[in-house]
This record gives sequence, C-alpha cells and structure tokens, in this order.
Amino acid sequence: MKKSLLPLIFLFCMQLSVFAVSQTLLDKKVTLQLQNTELKRVFEMIEKQTSVRFVYVAEKIKASRKVTVSFIDKPLNDVLARISKDFDLNCEVNGEIVLVKERDLSTADKIVTFDASQNKLENAKVDRTINGLITDEKGVPLSGVSVQVKGTKTGTTTNNDGRFSLSIKDDNTVLVLVYTGYQTAEISVGAQQSIQYFLTPSSSRLDDVVVVGYGTQKKVTVTGSIGSVSTTEILRSPVASVANALAGRSPGIITVQRGGEPGRDIADIFIRGVATFAGGNSARPLVLVDGVERSLAGIDPYTIESFNILKDASATAVFGVRGANGVIIITTKTGQVGKPQFTFSSNLAWQNPIRLPKELDAVDYALLRNEAEANDQNNPTARRFSDYDIERYRKGDDPYFHPNIRWMDYMLKDYAPQQQYNLNVSGGTADTKYFVSLGYLNQDGIYKLGNLFRDFSANPNFKRYNIRSNFDFNISKDVSFFIKSSAEIQNSNYSNSATSDIFSTILSANPIMSPVLYDGKLVRNVEGLTAWQISNAPLYQMLFNGFNTNFSSRLNMNIGGKVKLDRITKGLSVRTMVAYDSYYLQNVSRRKAIPLWDLRRNPGATTFQDSIIPIPVVNAFEGPVSFLGESFAKNRKLYAEAAIDYTRSFGVHNVTALMLGTVERFYDGGNQLPFNYMGLVTRLTYNYKNKYFTDVNIGYNGSENFAVGKQFGFFPSLSAGYVVSQESFFPKSDFFSYLKLRGSYGMVGNDKIGGNRFLFLPSSFTSGASYFLGLANTPMTGYREASIGNPGVTWEVAKKLNIGGDFRFFKDKLTVAADVFSEKREKILWNLNVPITFGPTNLISPYNIGVAENKGFEIEMGFRDVIKSSKLTYYANANFTYTRNRIVYMDEAPQPFAGLAMTGNRIGQPKGLIAEGIYNTWEEINNPKRPKSVWEGAGLVPGDIRYKDVNGDGIIDDNDRSNIGNPNIPGIIYGATVGAQWKGFEISLFFQGAAQVSTYLTGESAWPFIAGTKTAFERAKESWSAERFANGQKITLPRLTAAPDANRHNYRVSSFWMQDASYLRLKNVEVAYTFAPKIIQKLSLKSLRVYMNGQNLVTWTKMEYFDPEIPSSNGAVYPMMRVFNFGVNVQF
Repeated sequence: MKKSLLPLIFLFCMQLSVFAVSQTLLDKKVTLQLQNTELKRVFEMIEKQTSVRFVYVAEKIKASRKVTVSFIDKPLNDVLARISKDFDLNCEVNGEIVLVKERDLSTADKIVTFDASQNKLENAKVDRTINGLITDEKGVPLSGVSVQVKGTKTGTTTNNDGRFSLSIKDDNTVLVLVYTGYQTAEISVGAQQSIQYFLTPSSSRLDDVVVVGYGTQKKVTVTGSIGSVSTTEILRSPVASVANALAGRSPGIITVQRGGEPGRDIADIFIRGVATFAGGNSARPLVLVDGVERSLAGIDPYTIESFNILKDASATAVFGVRGANGVIIITTKTGQVGKPQFTFSSNLAWQNPIRLPKELDAVDYALLRNEAEANDQNNPTARRFSDYDIERYRKGDDPYFHPNIRWMDYMLKDYAPQQQYNLNVSGGTADTKYFVSLGYLNQDGIYKLGNLFRDFSANPNFKRYNIRSNFDFNISKDVSFFIKSSAEIQNSNYSNSATSDIFSTILSANPIMSPVLYDGKLVRNVEGLTAWQISNAPLYQMLFNGFNTNFSSRLNMNIGGKVKLDRITKGLSVRTMVAYDSYYLQNVSRRKAIPLWDLRRNPGATTFQDSIIPIPVVNAFEGPVSFLGESFAKNRKLYAEAAIDYTRSFGVHNVTALMLGTVERFYDGGNQLPFNYMGLVTRLTYNYKNKYFTDVNIGYNGSENFAVGKQFGFFPSLSAGYVVSQESFFPKSDFFSYLKLRGSYGMVGNDKIGGNRFLFLPSSFTSGASYFLGLANTPMTGYREASIGNPGVTWEVAKKLNIGGDFRFFKDKLTVAADVFSEKREKILWNLNVPITFGPTNLISPYNIGVAENKGFEIEMGFRDVIKSSKLTYYANANFTYTRNRIVYMDEAPQPFAGLAMTGNRIGQPKGLIAEGIYNTWEEINNPKRPKSVWEGAGLVPGDIRYKDVNGDGIIDDNDRSNIGNPNIPGIIYGATVGAQWKGFEISLFFQGAAQVSTYLTGESAWPFIAGTKTAFERAKESWSAERFANGQKITLPRLTAAPDANRHNYRVSSFWMQDASYLRLKNVEVAYTFAPKIIQKLSLKSLRVYMNGQNLVTWTKMEYFDPEIPSSNGAVYPMMRVFNFGVNVQF
C-alpha cells in the first residue's frame, strides 16, 4: 500500500509541473498608447510591464524610427504579433529574451517560439553566425549565461546544454560572458566559426546572496559572523544524515558522532562549543528548514540549496529566545526558468565497522586468567586452566567443550550495504517555477546472525523515503506566492534488546564460554563451561527479546506570498507565510520463543574422538512470533509570520528595514496544553557606497515559562563593517586586494531547561520515597509537591561579542576570514542544590543562578587558481576553531578543597585521581612516606597504581580528586580540503580532526576479567608483572586481577583510564569524471558524472581501541562506519 502511493504522488507532482510549463510569458497583459514614439522606446515600455528583455541590432530593425501603437490589456503574444506585422519584424521568444530581427516573408504574421535546443538565427540577414559552448571549470554546461556583443544590445543566453548561436558583424567582435557567481569574461571571436569556453568561479562573489535571519543579504554587506557548507561538500559524503557530513567543513560548527547504527547515527551539533552547563538540548543550535524550526536528521541532501550557520549575536538576535546557541538555516531548492530538467543520482555503498577492540583468543585468555588467579591468591602456582585445557585451545581439536570464539568477528559482518537514490525535476517559466524530488535511502546493519530465523530479523535496517515539491508563482510583477511541501517516511527494524546491551555482551563474552551454534542449533549452556558463561551469550542477547519495527511519517508544508508596494513607495513590500508540520510514530514489538539447546558430554565415550562429540538436549522449544505491544506518538505544529520589508537606495546610501511578527503553537499529542511562542523582529541596515555598514537587530519574544511581567524578553544587537580596501589611501595591488573589518555585540536568550514548563507555577502532588529520616537518611514513602514554582524566574541571557575580518590576496585567489568571539551566559536556568533532607533536587523550580563564559577564535582560508594553458583548476581550503568555556558560578555543595568544585572549571570537566605510574617494587610499597589508600584493603602490592596525594594529608581518597583530561566535546576542531579538476576529471581529499577532547573508558572497555569471567583485550598482555618489569617490557595496565571493581584501588576514577580522544581523519575522498558533452549528446543526455567516494577512511588517534568520538562509557556502542561508495549522476 505504501509503495503504491509513491507513483501516484509522483504523477500528481508531474501533472503540476506540466501545468507550470504551460504558463508562459506570452500570457502577460500589456497596455500601451504611444504616438510618434521611437520603436526602441516601445520596447522599453513593454519591458517595464513584463519581465522580458528585448535584444536586437538597432540599425538592422531601424529602432529609432517613429511609430504609433495602441494596446489595452492585450496579451504579450498579441502585442508581439502586431508589432511584427506592422513594422516588418520577426520576434523570437527564448525564456525572458525576445530576439527582434528583420522580417522574413516566410514567417510573416507569426510569433516564432525560439528553439533553445538549436538556438540558430537562420532568419536574420547577418554577415555570419558564431556558435559556442559555455561550461564551468569542471566541463559542466552552464544554462542561462548571458552572451552579448560588446558595446551593443545584441545578445542571447545559453540554452540548457550550455550552447548558444549569435549573429555577428565581423571578426573584430568581442563577446561578453556574464553569469552569477563566475568571473565576467571577454572573448575575441576573430575568424572562429565556433568557440568553447569555461568560466572561472569568482573568488570574491560580492554579489552572492546569503540567507540570514528572516531574509537575505548580499555577502559584501554582511557584518555578522556567518558560515556556510556547500551542497557539493555535503553530497561528497556518503552518509545517511546531513549532520554527519558537517564536521570540519566550516569554522565554528562542532559535531560529535557517537555511533554508526542505521537510523540512530545522527551527530550532535554545537556552534562555537558549549556555553551553558544546563545540559540536555540547552546547548544545541536552532535548525530552520525553509524558515521553520525542523529536524535536520531526515532531510534529503539532494534537495538542499544552501546551508548557512549564524554564529554571533548580530546574526542570531532576531531569533531571540531560540538563538542563544547559534542557528542553522537550510533553504531547499526551487525551480529555474527553462525546460524540464531531470536529474537522477544513484549511490551504492558498503559500510565497514572500524576501530573494533582486539579480543584475546582462548589460549591467551587462559594464560592471563591464570596469572590473575596467581596474583589474587598470592600463589604463583594457583591457576584456573590446566595444561590440558590450554593444549585443547591451542590445537582447536575440541571445538564444543574447548571453544575459541572471537566474538567481534563472530557477531559482526565485515560489510553491510547502503543505497541512496534521488530523482528530481526542475524547470518553469518566468511566472511559474517548480522543483519536485523523490528520494530513497536503505541502510543495513552489520549483525552477522541477525537473520538466523526466518520469522524475524534482529539486524538493524533503516529505510527513508523523501518527497518534496516546491512551487513558485508570479501572479503579476508585484504579487508572488509559493508552496513548499515535503513528506518523509521512515521504516526501521531493530532488536528489542538495547544496542548497548548487545554490545556490552559482545565486549564481555570470553572466548571459551560457548560454541554458539551446533549443527544449526542455538546453544544456551555447555556442560563444564557454565562457570565461565556471562549472563547471556551475545547471540542469545540479540535474539531472545525479539524485535521491534518503527514506522514514522512527517509532513511539512509552507505557503507564503509577497506583495510589492512600489506604488506607495519604492522598495516597500509585505510578505507572509504559514506553515503546518505533522509527525506520527508507531512502534510495534514482537517476540519469538526461540529454540535453545544444551550440550552435554557423552558419558559412554571411550575415546577422545567420542568425548568431543556433544549430545544436544532441548533447553527451550520453539514458539511462534507473538505480539508484545505497541506505542504511538504524534505531534503537530502551526507557525505563522508576517513581515514588512523595505529596501531602497538613495544615491550612495542604501537602507533596508524589516518588521516581522511570528507566532507558533505546538501540540505534542499528549494531554498537555499546547506550547506557545510569540515574537517580534526588527532589523535596520545601512551602508554607504558599499564601504561602511551598520546593522541593528532586535528580537522581542514571549515565553510561557515565566510569570506576568517577565514573559517577554528584549534581545538587541548592533554590528558594523568597514571595507578598508575601498578607501583611496589603501594601496592598490594584486598582492593584497581586499580588506573588510566587522564587529558585533548583542544579547540572545533562552527559556528552556529540560522539558520543564510553567516554571513560575507549582505542580500537582506526587507520591514516592520522598522523605529521608534518621542518621542513615532512610527513605520513607509519602506525598509531596512535585515542584514548587518560582515566580521570580526569568530569561537566561547570553551576551556575545564578535570581531572579525575578511582578507583577499593574490588577485583574490587567496581568501582569509578570521573571527575572535566571546560569550558570557548569565542567569543560567539551573536547579538549586538542596539537602537530601529537604527533598529531591527537582523539588524547587529552576532559578537564575548560573554564570558561564565561552571564548575562542576561528579562521578559514581558501586558495583557488586555474592554469589556463592546461585548464587545470586546483584549490585548497582549511579552517580551524578553538573554544574554551568556563563555569564562572554554579550552585553546588560546599567542597572541602577548591579542586573538587566545578566552579572555575570547564563545562563537563572530568574529575578523578591523578595517577603517577605504577608501584614496581616492595620498597616503594613499604616506604613509610607513601600515602595510604582508603581502598587498598589488605594492602597494596607491586603492580598497583600510584596516585598523587593532592591535598597532602597522607591519605588517598575522594578529596584528592582533581581535573583529569578534557571534556568529551572537542575544544578544537579543524578541517582541510585539497583538490583538482582537469577537463572532466576531479579529485578531492578532506581531512578533519579534533583536539582537547578526552574519553573515559571504564568497565568492559578497559578492565580485564570483570567478575572473573568476562573477556580481555590484547592490551592485557601489557599488564604489569614482575617478569615484564624486570625485562623492561612495555607496561600499560596494572597487575591482573580476577575481580576488577570500581570500589577497588586500581579501578577508581583516575587519569590512568582517561583516553586522549584527539584524532585526525582522512574523512572523505572523492574521485569523479564528468563526460564531455559531445559524448553524452549521442545518448540524449545533458550531463553524466560518475564518481567514487569514501567516508572515515583512515583515523589517526592515540586511542588504541574504539572510535575517539564515542561517549565516555564501557564502550558498548554500535561502531563507527567506514563507507565506500560508487555513484552516478545523470541529467536529461
């Protein structure tokens, strides 16, 4: 049923696109009453009433002759026909261009519709015709390039194939090529009959438009700190989520991808680090898609037109309450004037898990476990495995009663497939433009035996369907409106066991506990091995809980319009938009009683060969798949905005103004009241000669969380810019060609802490273990207020300062942008630290009791050049971001020593004991000056960790905890890209890295032989022993023990187990080839590009095991994926 809907939806969209194409310029109405007026003046008047532009050779058509015309509300088609007939002319329409030529008797009384595929001026009586092909630096044809004879109005534009044909007078003709975003070029025609030319991208791109809060600005006028990631860069990354393609692509944006599970691998995003300690989503940026707050996770990358990051107060103040952590603005694609252009992209990839820990095999496990036993009993002859056992493991001749399982290899596949496809069509006329897109993603999991039973699969699988249709309509030259709609459907399948539980068992399972499968039967217990079995074997853990399927659908729609009010005053306009978002989720859990078997020894065996053949005994019978339960979630959102815009130039003075109101209502689908937001936005910009700039932005927002009188917050910002290089005193040179200085200061706010609402009101009573009595703080059940309201609570405020500069060198080939920023977050919403006898920490509503600051700098550099002789383009880009935050004040319990407090430290700063190596001799242990550890029990021995007595009291305890390592979010992130393009060939390499970041590994990820039965990694071979110490061998772990525990001396939280998670990755490589037009034209194609790319190809890090981006944990996370992808992009 769901699949059958897709063709219908696509058919509906195509029908709309056909309707769009049929609406031509020729339907526009024209009113003219002119007497004894030059013909060229008639054309000018028609241009003002429509969006067409007349191109002609003045002397050929006698444009200066006097004519009389009279048209009242006539279609443009009729007007052109009458002009052609009355004045012996032919008018040919090509998009918005009307080519006017001398009349050809064979086409008298007709309006000729220009054939863009041929673009020949056969009817014109000209000296000769020049044909040409215009492409970009990659060889891709450029449609819509203006080709004009220098010094005249004679010209044309390239068609969808990048081709043009133009009549010229003689060999001295010079053609001028103009295309937005590219350097203007002039070509001397000479005696050439045809030319082929590729345009060079403009480094400066001063006329580029960037998306800012609730509007757009020319890039040269921007005074705030705004970054961007190009669609090309995003599409180079063969990943399921756009969020996973951003790391290192633009300064200021920090991402951390915690795992690689299909559908659950979305990276956490931070802009310029973290400036609040409130936790949860309080540090995450606002994400807007087409002007409405929406999720980044499911957007189809092939529909993205622009991706901008607003970082400072000047750029984000207009968002007020929602802009404290920066803003990401995504704009989706719209149609372009021209014939329908179809684009199909196909990607087939293979995912490969990386940086898996290396487990001990059965032989090494037995030997080292014996060593741990000897250490624990202080008896060198104590052991758990006999020589006979070890010999069996070594020979592998008793695979069921002496198994040797490498669980990572056994449970995980080397490769899993991933597919992604997109088909879109774009086109339209000057009045109606359309963009329609269909996308599909299928991402498989890496569990090797997830499909062991036909009835169900426990292997992760994630499918996503994206549908988008964007339409733009010009009702008249003053009225326009748009409709943007998208649908996202997700189907996913997972094991009912939590991913962390599955990988915890994989990390815990020792190599000797079970053979897993015997003759296709799933083994639960093995005689003689039950003492070594952890609670659940990994395969059993993955399968026995069953599976769950998830279906979700998301519908988004924007409808808006704009009316120009130039009749009132030039540059004035009003616009409005309403949006509706709907989300639905269904989760269904099912379980199958899986058949289990126990293996027993043959009691009658008389030979070794008989003894190793087990007897299977039923442990549990197979049953059908049964229904466990289902859950539903749904929400919807209504959003509306209305604005007054003003843009006007008064000579060298340029001003813009914006007044905009917003309202939003969100229903979460439960029994709660709807969430409500209101806001008023004001922006005023002024620039003088495009040299001096100033912006004033004001956000005024209302929140439901605060009491009357405190509900509304005022968030202003001021910024200024100065293009020094336009001053007369600035030396004109090719070495240093451009200098712009800019700065901003402003405030933004926050009204959230977790999911709490109506912070000023008390909540209802609740029951539970609410009262703690006696010296032992014994919990007693009773009723209490769930939360005591705080009528004085108000806005959290972030004050932001940004100073930056933009520089260009070597004829604009080298560009540099640098920013220094500072943020002080005041009145942070935070829960009071209350004594346990008073009640739980959430008893009192949050107070404005926190202060934090965040400072740093960022720099971005880019170099691009073209070797004209060989048409080789090469480029390099790099960016670097440094952030450092600090808690100035937070409410916390008094500490006996200053180093124990979080105030004054970084947000998320880990604390623990400081390890100073290992005690290697009894002399060190027996030294009377050695501090005593409260966890040493019967006493320390050589091989135990040496801790620093920070407070000097002669005792190692929790009072000696200090800062260890770094937080788990990088303080430094950087990226660098190098690439080249030659003819149709392209290659790019992208490196990305992070520093000042740590990961704390504990439990199964770091300690061998937990509970005496769990596994150990290869690193266990580097554990301390007297023999290894005497031989000078590498030692990275304390002495082995069969019972590591967080309450024992060696396993306390300390710097010993802290990992430096800094890394450098070869994040992405792409090699591509775009076929030359003359080859693909035979296939009736406009463009054909094939490519290979890869993601997370090589990682350099000090972490021996696990990916450096995993959270501080026991390592039980789905591994990061290396991706190899092959793709093709076709336009037709």
